Amino acid sequence: MVSSGISCQYFFFKYEDVSKRSANTLFRALALQAAQEIPSFRMALMKLGDEGAYNEKTEARQLWKTLYESALFLLNLKKPIYWIIDALDESDSINTVISCFKSIPNKLPIRIIITSRHLPSISTAFSRAPDSVRVEIMDIDNDIDDIRLFIENEARYLPGDAEFHSLVMNQLVRRSEGNFLWVNLALQELLEIHSQEDLDKILDEIPGGMDSMYQRMENCIIRLSKASDKSLAKIILTWATSAKRPLHIDELLHVLHARFPSLLNLRNSISQVCGHFVTVNPSGKVVLIHATARDYLRHSSKLPFTLESRTAHGELFDFTLQALMDLQLRSRLSQKKTPPFYEYASTSWAYHLGRCSADWSNIFPVLIKFFKGPYVLPWIEMLVLSRQMSSLVYSATALTSFIQRRRRSDAEKSPLLHNLSDLKLLETWALDILKIVAKFGWHLLQDSTAIYKFIPQLCPQNSTVYQHFASSSLSQISVSGLSTADWDDLSSRLSVGASHQASLICCSAKHLAVSTSAKIIKIWTTISFEEILTLRHDEHIFQICMTNTGDRLVSYGFRSTKVWTLPAGLELLCVCNLDCAKPINLTLLDNERALLMCSDTRNLRKLSMENPSRGWETVFSGVFKEETSVKDSFINSPTSLSFNHDVSQVAVAYRGAPLEVWDLSSSKIVSRCKRGFRPDAKRKQLWTGVNQVLWHPVDHELLGLYTDGTVFKWQPLTEAHMELAEAPDSSPSDIQIAPNGSTFLTSDVNGTVKIHSFYDFTTLYQLSSEDVVTGMCFSPDSQRFYDIRGSYCNVWEPNALIRISEFNEQGCDSESEVKSMSSISLAASEASVDPSASITLLAANAQRDLVCLGDDVGNVTLYDVKNDSKLQIAQSAIGMGIERILWSDDGSYLIYCDLSRKLTILRVVEQRTPIPSFFWKTESVFDTKICLEGGVPHGLFTTPGLSMLLAVGYDAAQSWNFPSNAVQSTFEIPSSGALWSNDPRDPTQLLAFNLSSVATYKWDTNGLTKFFECRLSGTSSKSLPNHVVNSPSGEYILLIYAGFDKRRWSTETHMVKIIQTSSIDPLMKTVPAAHLPASIATLVERPLTILPPDLLVFIDLSFWICTWRFDFQALLQQEEVPEPLSAAARTKQPRNQETETLAKWGVTRHFFLPRDWVNSTSLALCLYAYLSNDVGIKTRLIMPRDPPNFPPPKFPPHSDPRVWLITSAPSPIGISLSRQLLAHGDFLILGTRPGELSDPDCCRGEDFEMFWYEEIRVKEGWRKRVKAVELDGRHVSQCQAAVAQGIQAFGRVDILFCCTSEALVGTVEELAASQATLSLVREQFETNYFTPVNIIKAVLPSMRKRISGHIILLTSISKQFIPQNVHSADEKPSWPPRHSRSGDVFLAYEIAPFNIKMTILQPHLEIPVLTNKITTAPALPQYSPSSNPAPLFRGILASLLERIPSSSSSSSPSSSPIPNSHRATPTVSSEQGVTSVYPNLPQQMQAELLAETINAVTAVGGHENPPARHIVGHEAVASVKEKLKTVSEELEEFVEVSWGVDVEGKEVQVKKEEEGV
Repeated sequence: MVSSGISCQYFFFKYEDVSKRSANTLFRALALQAAQEIPSFRMALMKLGDEGAYNEKTEARQLWKTLYESALFLLNLKKPIYWIIDALDESDSINTVISCFKSIPNKLPIRIIITSRHLPSISTAFSRAPDSVRVEIMDIDNDIDDIRLFIENEARYLPGDAEFHSLVMNQLVRRSEGNFLWVNLALQELLEIHSQEDLDKILDEIPGGMDSMYQRMENCIIRLSKASDKSLAKIILTWATSAKRPLHIDELLHVLHARFPSLLNLRNSISQVCGHFVTVNPSGKVVLIHATARDYLRHSSKLPFTLESRTAHGELFDFTLQALMDLQLRSRLSQKKTPPFYEYASTSWAYHLGRCSADWSNIFPVLIKFFKGPYVLPWIEMLVLSRQMSSLVYSATALTSFIQRRRRSDAEKSPLLHNLSDLKLLETWALDILKIVAKFGWHLLQDSTAIYKFIPQLCPQNSTVYQHFASSSLSQISVSGLSTADWDDLSSRLSVGASHQASLICCSAKHLAVSTSAKIIKIWTTISFEEILTLRHDEHIFQICMTNTGDRLVSYGFRSTKVWTLPAGLELLCVCNLDCAKPINLTLLDNERALLMCSDTRNLRKLSMENPSRGWETVFSGVFKEETSVKDSFINSPTSLSFNHDVSQVAVAYRGAPLEVWDLSSSKIVSRCKRGFRPDAKRKQLWTGVNQVLWHPVDHELLGLYTDGTVFKWQPLTEAHMELAEAPDSSPSDIQIAPNGSTFLTSDVNGTVKIHSFYDFTTLYQLSSEDVVTGMCFSPDSQRFYDIRGSYCNVWEPNALIRISEFNEQGCDSESEVKSMSSISLAASEASVDPSASITLLAANAQRDLVCLGDDVGNVTLYDVKNDSKLQIAQSAIGMGIERILWSDDGSYLIYCDLSRKLTILRVVEQRTPIPSFFWKTESVFDTKICLEGGVPHGLFTTPGLSMLLAVGYDAAQSWNFPSNAVQSTFEIPSSGALWSNDPRDPTQLLAFNLSSVATYKWDTNGLTKFFECRLSGTSSKSLPNHVVNSPSGEYILLIYAGFDKRRWSTETHMVKIIQTSSIDPLMKTVPAAHLPASIATLVERPLTILPPDLLVFIDLSFWICTWRFDFQALLQQEEVPEPLSAAARTKQPRNQETETLAKWGVTRHFFLPRDWVNSTSLALCLYAYLSNDVGIKTRLIMPRDPPNFPPPKFPPHSDPRVWLITSAPSPIGISLSRQLLAHGDFLILGTRPGELSDPDCCRGEDFEMFWYEEIRVKEGWRKRVKAVELDGRHVSQCQAAVAQGIQAFGRVDILFCCTSEALVGTVEELAASQATLSLVREQFETNYFTPVNIIKAVLPSMRKRISGHIILLTSISKQFIPQNVHSADEKPSWPPRHSRSGDVFLAYEIAPFNIKMTILQPHLEIPVLTNKITTAPALPQYSPSSNPAPLFRGILASLLERIPSSSSSSSPSSSPIPNSHRATPTVSSEQGVTSVYPNLPQQMQAELLAETINAVTAVGGHENPPARHIVGHEAVASVKEKLKTVSEELEEFVEVSWGVDVEGKEVQVKKEEEGV
C-alpha cells in the first residue's frame, strides 16, 4: 500500500515486548507516521508538543483525545487513511483500543484493518459498535493464497532449485491448515536439510496443527538427558514466560552466571535446550515465539519441571530480591558500574511478589532478610538514580497487599505459627517507603545520597528507617526536639507567601494550581511538589480549572478569562468577560476545546478556545427560564451549579428554592429535589435550599449540602434520597467528590476534614485542625487530597484513601496489577493537627545549648538541646504574645518582653536534681513595665554581666542599672525609626542602621550619645533595612533589606548586603557594602549568618542549608549592583538546581529541611547557632516546627492592645475607627472587598490608599499592627479565609466590628418593577444580610476556643422612627440567623456560655447611609410628591443631601432624587434609570458626623460588660424615647383588645377572683 502511494500507517503488537503492547504506544506510533505524510497534522502535533499537551506518560484515552479528536479529526481529510493493526490479541489494552476506534466519526475517511486470533471478547466488542461505524469480520484461517505467498518469500533461503522449492511449498501448504505460525516453525527446521531424503524425513516428523507442533517442541525438551540442560531450560523458560518484560540476553546471562558460569554461547544454548519455544529477536531480547506458547507451557504436565504461573513468579521474586542483596551495591552505584540486570530486579521484584502465592515458603524469609539488612537504602538510591521513583510506590502497595494475603492465610493456622513481629516490620517499611517518596522525593532527585546522610535522621523516631539507619556512620546530621514520634498524613506544605491568602485550588495528574489574594496563580508539580511557575492574572480571580492532562489552565477573573499553557506558562488567549458576571461554575467541554460557564445571573455562556474571537456566547438560552411552581420558593442567584460527566444535564441550587436538574438539549426541568421529613418534624416545608451540589463522576446521582448543613445524596430519576447525620456544631461547609466516585470530602468551619464512603456515608477518616479550610480537591487517582488554609496548601495522603482505592480495584486475572483484597480493613481512622499556639520568637544560648522560645499567647519555654527536653518556665498573665527575647552575654540571664510591654528578667541556673529529666531552673530577678510610646520596643540590649539593660523604641529609649533595678533614664534618640544592633567590636556601643547610613552610639549611664555616622554605599533612599545579623567572629554584618511594591501592601522583595565591621570608622565617610552576585542572590531564600572563614550560610529555594565562600574585596569591585530581587523574579528561578551545578558556582549543599517543616514563619524564625571552644566548633540550625500545647489565654483588659476585625475598612467609618485604634495601640485586621480599591468608579480606593501610605506606612509601629485581607462577606469561603489570615498574623480576633452596608432607595412597587431592580434587592440583601451572617459564623469558632470575644454589629435606628409606610432597605437585621427583630437576644443567649459578648450599635440613619453606597431605583409617577404627599424615604434622603455643601442637584426629586457629586458617579448600572453613588462629604462634616459613633465603638469595644444594644447620639436617643412613648400609648389604648382573646389570661383572672386575690 505504501509503495502504491496510499496513506498507510501500521503497528504490530508484540506481547513479549512491554513497549509494543500498550494502547499508548499504538496511538503515538500511528500519529508519528501520519504526521510524516500530512503536513497540517504535523504542524498541529508540533504545536501541541510545544504546549506540553502530551508526553510519553500521557494516559491512552487522553492521548487519543489530544492527538486525534483534538487534532487529526479536525483537519479536512480528503484522501482515505489506512491503519493496519496486527496481533490485537497480544495487546494489554484491547478494550481501550477498540473503544477509541469505535468513536471515530463516520464522516472521516479512515479505514482500519485489524488482525487477531479469534477471541470472543474481541468479537463481542466489535459487534457492539454503533451503526455509524461499519465493521466487517473476515475469517482468514484458511487463506491458502497468503500462506503460499509467505512460503514463496521464505523459500528463497532454502537449498535446492526451483523444482525443489515448489515441492516444499506444495507439501507445506497442504499440511499448514491455514496456520502461519506452523508454517514459520516448519520453515525454520527445513533450513537445515541437504537432500530430498532429509526433506521427506523432516516433513514426516513435523506434526500438523499447532498443538501437535508444540507437543513435538515439548518432546525436544523432555528428551534432554543432562540434568544441567534441563535446569538451564527451566530457568530460561521461566524468565521467558513470566518476566515483567523480556530480558536482554546480557541480563539473562547475568541470571545464569551463578548456576552456569562457563556458558560459551547463550544464543546457541537457547536454541538447543528450549525446543524452539524461545528465540532471540534482532534487538537482543529473549522472547517466546508466540503468546500462545506461554499458555501451552504453563499448562503442560509432561515437562520435567513446572512453569505454573504462581510458582514461576515466586522463583523470579526470590531471584530478583536476592540480586539486590549485594553489599557492594552502593559502591557500584557511586562508580556507575551496576550490572544491567539490577535495573530489572529493582523495578520488578514487587511485580512478582504480587503474583506469587503468599504461602510460598521462600517468600517470607527473603523479604525479612532484605528489610532487616542494609539493602533497602541502596535499592531506593538505585531507583532514584534511574528516575523510577514510581516503582517505590508500586512496591509499597504490593508489599501491603502481600501482608493482607499473608494475614488471611495465617488466620487458618495456629497462632504459634504467626510471624506477627515480622509482619509488623514489613508494614512499617511499606509505610516508610510511601512517606519517603512523598516527603523527600523532591530532595532525593537533587541528591540521591541523601537517603543515607539525612533522610533517616529526619524521619520520626518510631519509623523503621530511623531505627535502623539514623545512627549509621553515614549520617551527617542529628535532629532533636521533634514532638511527634510517628508519621503524620501531611506529605507536604506549600506556601503561597506569608502576605497572601490562598483562595482557589485545582489539580491534574501532573500539576497543582492555587490562586491567591495577590491575583496570581502558583503552580507545583504533583510528584516532587516543586514550584515551577507563577501566573499573573492581575485581577481578582473567581474560578480556575485545569485540563485532565494538566497541559492547560483556565483562570476566570473580574474582567477577563485567560488560558495558560503548562508548564511553559504562556498566555494562550485572553477574552473579555461579559458584564463582569461572576461565574458559579466553569467547566471544559467538546474534548476540552471549549469552556462552559454559568454566571450568578443564571446565564450559560460558551467560549471556544479554537475561535476565541467570538468571545463568550450565550448557549442553552431556554435553561433556567421556567418560573418555579413550588410553594414559598423564590428564585434568586444560584448558590451552586454542577454539570454531569457528559454535560447533558445541569443541577442548579438556590437558597430560596429547591434543587433543580435541567436537561440542556430540551431546556426542560428533569426533576426537583423535594426533601422528605419525618412525621414528627416541625418543618412543614417539603424542600430545603441547597448551598452546594456536585454530580457523581460516574453514576447519575447528586451529592449536595443543604443550607442547614446536612449532606445529602439524591437520584433525580428515582427520587432516592439519603442524608448524612452530623452534629450541629460540625455541620459541613464544603464538599468534594473523589474522581473514582467512591469517597467524598467534607470540611466544616472548625477546620475538620472528613472522608466518607459515597455509597453508605460511612466515615472513613477524620482530620482535626483549628485552621479554617477555604478550599480542597482530590488528586486524579483519588489517593490524595489537597486543602488550602490561610497562606498554605497542604498535601494529605491518609492511608484510608489508599485502602479504599485498593478495595475498589477491579481486574482479578493473574496478569493484572496487584489484586484487590476484599478483606482490607476500612475502619475509620482519625488524625489531628496540633492547634496549639504559634511560636513567635527563638533565642539560642550557645554556651549552654539552650533555646528559649516564645509564642503568641505568652508562653515562654526553655528547650535543652543536649538532653532533648523542654519546660515551660513562664506565661504572660493576660495571654499577650512574646515579642522580644534576649540572652545575656554569658547565657546566665534571660530577658523577654510581651505585647503589653511587660519586661521580665530570669536567672537560669543548673540544678543537680532534674525535674523530670530537665536540668535547668529559673529564678525571677526583675520585672517592670516599659514606658515607651509606640508599643513594643524595637530592641533589647545588655552590657557584659547584665550591669545595664536598654530598651529602644521608635524615638525614645529606656535604661535600667543593675543591681539597683532603678530606672536610670528615659531619653529621646536622634535616629528615629532606625534598626538597632549591637556593635560586635564594643559591647558599650550600638549601631543604628537607617535608610542609607549607619550611626554609632556610645551607651552609658547618661544615655545614648551619637559618636559618628557614615553613609552606606550603594543604598538607595527606597531601601529599608529590616534585619541585621552579626557574624559570630564579629568581622562581618549581614544586612537584609526589604523593598516595597506600591501595588501591594506587603512584598517579598529583598536584597542582601555584607559590610565589614572594621570599615565602620569615624575616619571613613562611606562604609563599603558588598552585594551578592546575581547568580547567588537568585538562590537565597533566607540568609542565616557568616561563618569563618568568609562563608555565607543561607537556605536556598529548595530549602537546602548551603554555604558559599566569598571574597569581600571581589564583591566590592562588581561593576553592576543588582537590583532588589522581587518575589516574581525569585519565583521564576529553578528550584531543582543540581548539586554539581551549584558546586561550579562555589555553593556547597550540606543538608535540607523537609518541606512540611518549612513555612514563612519557620523560615523567619530559624537561627544558626555557632560556638567555638576548646573542644571544637559546634553549629546548629534551630527552627520551630511543633509548638508546645498550653492553655488558651484570657481576654485582654480594655486598657491593653486588642485585635479588631473591621469588615469594611475603606469606608469612612472604617478609616476613622482604624486611625483611633492604631493610635491607641490596638491591632487591626482590615477587610476590603476584592476589586474595591482598584475600581476607578469607586471613590473609596483613593481615601484608603492615602490613609495607608500617608499614615499607616509612615507612623511608627502602625504597619506591624495592621493586616489587610480581602473580604467579600457575601461568600463564606472569603470570610473564613479572612479570619484565618488574621489569626495567623495576630493569633486571635478579640473584637469583630461589622460595618458593611449599602442603601437601596425605592418603594416596594418600584423595586419590583423590573428584573434589574429585583436583582438590586437580592444584591443588597446579600450585602446587608449575609455579610454579618457569614463573618459571624466564621469568627465564632476561634472565639469559642478562646472563651472570649466581642461582636459589634453596626445598624441604625431607622426602624425605630421611620413611618411604617416608608420603604427603607438600608438596615441589616439584628441577628441574621434568626428571622426576627429580636434575633440578637437569641444570639447573645447562645454565645453567652462561651464568654462572647454581642452589641447592636444603632447610630442615627445618616451614619450607615451617607458613608456607604446609595442605589436608587427609578421612581414611579404614582409615588411622586405631587401624587403622593407621604414623606417617603426618597424625599427625606434627597433633602438631606441638598444640605451637604459639596453636593447639589439639578434634577427634580421625581426624576433623579440623588444628586451626583464630582466623585459620585454611577457605578452599578445605568439601565432603566438605576444609579449608584458614594456621597462626597466634606472632611469636616464627615468627621463631625462620625465622631459620636467612633467614640461609642471605642468605648464599648472590649468592655468587660458591654451593652447588648447601644443607641448613639442625642437625636437617636430622643427618637427612640419618642418611639417607645408612641408604642406604649398604642399598647394602653388597645390593651383590652389584646387581653380579650387571651383565653389563658381569663382563666387565671377568674381563678384569682375565686381565691379573693
